[in-house]
Amino acid sequence: MVKPSIFSREYEKRMKRRKKAVAAVIVVIIASLGIFLASGSLKDTLKNKSVGLTGFIKKTNKNELETDKKIVKEEDKKQNDNQNNSEAAPKPVEEKGYEVNLSDGTKIKAIYENKDGSNKFKYVTPLDAKINFSVNPSGNAIVILDTKAQSLIYIDINGQQQDITNKSYKSNTKEGVLEKIPQYVWCTSPKFIDENNIAYLSQLPYISSKVTKKFLWVTNIEDKRHINKYSISGENIKFGNIEDKGLEVTLDDSSVVYIKMKGSSISVSE
Repeated sequence: MVKPSIFSREYEKRMKRRKKAVAAVIVVIIASLGIFLASGSLKDTLKNKSVGLTGFIKKTNKNELETDKKIVKEEDKKQNDNQNNSEAAPKPVEEKGYEVNLSDGTKIKAIYENKDGSNKFKYVTPLDAKINFSVNPSGNAIVILDTKAQSLIYIDINGQQQDITNKSYKSNTKEGVLEKIPQYVWCTSPKFIDENNIAYLSQLPYISSKVTKKFLWVTNIEDKRHINKYSISGENIKFGNIEDKGLEVTLDDSSVVYIKMKGSSISVSE
């Protein structure tokens, strides 16, 4: 509706007419709004929107609650798993054994375990120590080579230690020979043949810097005797496992023989 010019003669008349028209429009709008409210459409719409908003809020809160519960459960599970793992982890058990002090200052330990109601030797620690040792078939004794001193150390299952080395040969002592010929092999590679007899290698009976062969010797724990078998000799003899035929011995030519004690003599078989 164009506003009449203030200079028009009909200005006042037209302005009154315009006010009436605006008032009528306002009345119509109010009336329509009243009808709309009376019909409940707006109420339902607002209600629906309110319900939807409330549901959305509730749903959101529920989802957040479920998420929180899930996080709490996962944290509880982690704590329980950690606790279970901590409880399940075995506690380190100190191994039982007898300490041995070698001539070079090295400390080793002859380890044993209780098996079938009795203690039995297993091995020597530290595991990476350059130690030559042998356990007898029943496990109640172990022999260890002190490499520097070239001594044989025998230990029974009660911890009693003995130096079972052959200290001399005829008029020659071990210390005297090693001082004169440092590279000489007085004894090496001890290995149990049975419960009480231990085989080892030595360059005895020949005492010379030119000697290269080693010979089979056997010592008995009970009578302390040292006897040899000159027919078993070589530069690279190796002891193997104890078989029914005796202790396995591999010779320089890779042939294999078996040795065992018969009374006070060494028996050799193929």
